[in-house]
Amino acid sequence: MYTVTLNTEGMSKLFPKDDRGPLKMRDVARLAGVSTATISRVMHNSVLVDPETAARVRAVIQKVNYVPNNTGMALKSGRSGLFGLIVPSLSNPFFSDFVEQFEREIVNRDQEMMFAITDHLPEQMQRSTRRMLMRGVEGLVILESEIETRSYETMLHNQVPFVTLNRLTIEPGVGDVAIEATSGMKAAVAHLKKLGHQRIGFLGGIPGLIITRERELSFRHAMQANRFKVDEAAVLHAGFTIEGGAREMASLLRLANPITAVLCANDLSAIGALRTLGDRGLQPGKHISVVGLDDISLCTMVRPQLTTLRLSRESLVKLYLKALTSLIRDPHEPGMQLFYEPELILRETTGPVHPPGARQASGRRKTP
Repeated sequence: MYTVTLNTEGMSKLFPKDDRGPLKMRDVARLAGVSTATISRVMHNSVLVDPETAARVRAVIQKVNYVPNNTGMALKSGRSGLFGLIVPSLSNPFFSDFVEQFEREIVNRDQEMMFAITDHLPEQMQRSTRRMLMRGVEGLVILESEIETRSYETMLHNQVPFVTLNRLTIEPGVGDVAIEATSGMKAAVAHLKKLGHQRIGFLGGIPGLIITRERELSFRHAMQANRFKVDEAAVLHAGFTIEGGAREMASLLRLANPITAVLCANDLSAIGALRTLGDRGLQPGKHISVVGLDDISLCTMVRPQLTTLRLSRESLVKLYLKALTSLIRDPHEPGMQLFYEPELILRETTGPVHPPGARQASGRRKTP
């Protein structure tokens, strides 16, 4: 193996702290005794460089901690290697998990990521997309089903491809990844039916959002597929939050014809439902069964552990990057419409239906 020893005193004279700025490729080339073209070839793992020379160059690069500035290369090639990710919030662990997995995949590809949070605000979406376009992103992943017209048109006019969530709309420059929740909810309802449940409620998301409507429709299709009638009084909006889930679970408990199980549009609302049940002295999985959707890490931290429909962040990220790569390769063709089906994960919050009087016999019961 080739080794290299550098004179650090010589380096300090070559790169004084006053006005020389950061290391440049020509500086590394001078230290290694090669041309800048050779440095570039080594950094791109070219087979055209003699192995001994390549080893010497890499040793110099490592010794001086040289980090290339790719701005010039990006301007020359028109490819920045920078991708944008826009999420509505990080308060939901699903999105923070997605950001982490997305960055992991991007870094593995030797690319970079920018991300922004919209808080479901159109003006924030506008600022975020504009900022990313100014930075020269090659493409965007947007975990929002609601994209206002101005941001949408800005991305199309600047010919920056993007992939959305659950919009079920594709066109040149635009792809979509949809979470096809119906199959998972059918499996969840079938599981509850097998346990003897018939009165099943639903805690949905934020009223008016596309994703809220899609998940409620999935629940209705799942109930119909299992030959159950939906009780409209037991279909409520919990806003995708723990607080909303706790509040609307209390509403379900006040129904004259009580439910024995509830499906939730996400795990946070399901965890809120568990909190209310615990406060009322009711044991999830024994007195009322609860099913979430997402499979965030909290599902195995709460007690009892939450039965849920799993959305694999790794699988979703791969679908998004597949759709985005396709758009970048051929932006004039319609984007891909890809679907992801969640998987039912059985844990402790589902169990056999109990007789009507079982709740009152459960022990402690707090007043609402």
